[in-house]
Order: sequence, then structure tokens, then C-alpha cells
Amino acid sequence: MESFYPKLSESYFELNQPEKFTAQQQSAYRKLQSLFYQLAWRYQDHDELKFIDLQLLINQILKLLLTHFTKPLASKTNLSRQTSYTLSRLHEITKFVNEHYQADIGLVEIAAHCNISRVYLARFFKQHMGLTVGQYLNNVRAQHAYKELLTTKKALSQLALTNGFSGIRTMNRAFNNLYGQTASKLYRERKTAHD
Repeated sequence: MESFYPKLSESYFELNQPEKFTAQQQSAYRKLQSLFYQLAWRYQDHDELKFIDLQLLINQILKLLLTHFTKPLASKTNLSRQTSYTLSRLHEITKFVNEHYQADIGLVEIAAHCNISRVYLARFFKQHMGLTVGQYLNNVRAQHAYKELLTTKKALSQLALTNGFSGIRTMNRAFNNLYGQTASKLYRERKTAHD
């Protein structure tokens, strides 16, 4: 890969904060998700030529990543400046959210788990992650729901509830914030494509 893109070892891909993407990056992000979905489906085929298609999809994914989400390692200074305490605390918070996103959790439960006040948690997380705990929680829920939406035939209401949302409306809002379109719209598009 480096023979085609020599600066690869001096770069990294930044996709952790979709809410900060430009319109162009949001479009590329949606294309990436679609390509990963195609990659997963094509991989399951038993066609002798599937590996050619897989390589084409991988190349398209790499091109999108390199074009829209590549940053030089030197600009990753925020990470190098953070103390081990900060990283450890962030890891504890995000791990708890990622393990319990399906439950009815919020600031109070996360703060209690981490033995800190909810005011401190809210300020600390926003300062170091650039988004609120609620936004992060909704992003995690939306990502899991999106994956299920693409790979299962569950009803929207069931998708919402199994991924921690109180209902379709809150899931739609989270999808719109993260992906630029609602879960309902994606669900209809997927259903139309498979009919």
C-alpha cells in the first residue's frame, strides 16, 4: 500500500467525530458505510470471482479514506498532550457506554459507575472529547442500530428499543445527527432495494 501512497506511515484516519464532518465528508462517510455493507454481503457469496469484487470495494474504501479522512500524524498533538489519567478516565467512560448502550443509562448512571459527579463528568467529557456524553451515547446507539438495520429484518421500533433508544423518534434524531438522514428513511430505502 505504501508503494502507492508513500505518506501512509505518516498519516492516520480521523473518523471518530462524525458530527464535525464537512458536508463532503458526511457524504463520503455514507458512501463508506454503503461500501462496507457491500463488502460484507459480497464476502458471503460463493462465487469464484468474489475476490476481484472484494478487492475493488477495498480500493474504493481506501480511496475515500485517503481523500477525505487522512490527517498527518504531527497534527495528533492533542493525544500526546493528554495525561495517562485523562486517557484512563475517558477509556473507563467510553467502555461503560459501549457495554451498556442498550440499557436506560445517562449522566447519572455513568457518573456513579466512574465515582465522579455528573457535573464533573459532563464538563470533563465535553472538554476532552468535543461532544457531550449524551451525543456520544446516541452516536454509539445509532452505530449499532445502523449495523442491525443493514443486516437484519427487525422492525424499526424493535431496532430502536434493542439499541437503547426510547423510540423511533429519538433514533431518527440520532441517525439524522450522525448520518444526515433518519433511520426511517434508510429503512425504507433498504426495503425498496431488497424488494
